[in-house]
Amino acid sequence: MTIPLPPIAFTRHPARRGIAWLREAAVMLAAARMRWLVLLLAYYSIQWLAAFVPAVGPLVMMIGRPVFTVGFLAAAWTQQRGG
Repeated sequence: MTIPLPPIAFTRHPARRGIAWLREAAVMLAAARMRWLVLLLAYYSIQWLAAFVPAVGPLVMMIGRPVFTVGFLAAAWTQQRGG
């Protein structure tokens, strides 16, 4: 017997909120440009190095991409909270 899942609640925001969100992101990038560039450089370097490992490299990056994505989110949240 399966339990029915509740419907997903979607929240609609006006388009102005999206524009404001992009501006906030640009301000965050400007405030810590070098840190973000170093994070991206590290991410792409690890991806590049993993591409040279024959059997394990693609598997490592398949697992690593979500980890790095959450890491970027955590960095953004930390910066947004003043860290």
